[in-house]
Amino acid sequence: MAKRNKQINLEKALEEASKNQYTEKVTDGRIYYTREFYARMKQLMDGGMSPIKAYKTLGYDVNTLGEDRAYAAAGRAASGQARKPKKVSGMVPRDQVGNLSDQEMVDYLNSRIDYLETVVGVVKKRAQNCW
Repeated sequence: MAKRNKQINLEKALEEASKNQYTEKVTDGRIYYTREFYARMKQLMDGGMSPIKAYKTLGYDVNTLGEDRAYAAAGRAASGQARKPKKVSGMVPRDQVGNLSDQEMVDYLNSRIDYLETVVGVVKKRAQNCW
């Protein structure tokens, strides 16, 4: 019975984690954190906070999710081994991009602006040559 209760508590904690602003997604019991999570986690630890305290500060239930998960996330944050951001070409229209983290969205929009400015430049050049 205790094992069943522990499983139910873990499922609830994972559901709560999926609602956290620093969670990209939760799949098969794994939490995928945003780039902002790793940056903030590293910032907190660099400020002298322990990995456990930093993980709690970012809104995760260490008691249920486990200290090992907190230490693993802290290790990835400290070493820069966090998942690499999704690269999205500026040639791809926004409605075809899908979900992006805040930083990925900024990168995509900068890429999109560069692409559209190039297109406008080409159109202007062609229009001048037509006259």
